[in-house]
Amino acid sequence: MRVMVALAGAALVLGGCSLLPAPTADVGDCVDLDVNSTSVEELEGFECSKEHDAEVYYKGDVEFDGGYDAAVIEQEAVDACLTGFEEFVGIEYFSSSLDVYYMYPEEEGWGAGDREVMCAVYTPDAAGEVTRTTGSLEGSEL
Repeated sequence: MRVMVALAGAALVLGGCSLLPAPTADVGDCVDLDVNSTSVEELEGFECSKEHDAEVYYKGDVEFDGGYDAAVIEQEAVDACLTGFEEFVGIEYFSSSLDVYYMYPEEEGWGAGDREVMCAVYTPDAAGEVTRTTGSLEGSEL
């Protein structure tokens, strides 16, 4: 499902979606993605020297161990992405001009044991859409 979460006091919005099978991109990989998509079936990582939409900066597992609860899982994804953002970009999310796209397991994947959350940072235009870029955003402090 496509989820937009407005953070209190922030002009920026985190965009989220759920994952079907676990994607193949790793932290530091750049990716092309559709921030308006409701789910991601595959996400292929490549070198950031090529033009891209976003850069993966965090991957980790959800700690929640109950049955599938999208709200709880999504909140864990948001928390992980906000924490990892400052470490990767070098500035806190609320002070940044960058935005975050986060992904978490759908119910089907959860039932198969998928617990992975993935966060990608991108440069939005005035309408919040992706601005394609080259190079890494790591340490950019944008």
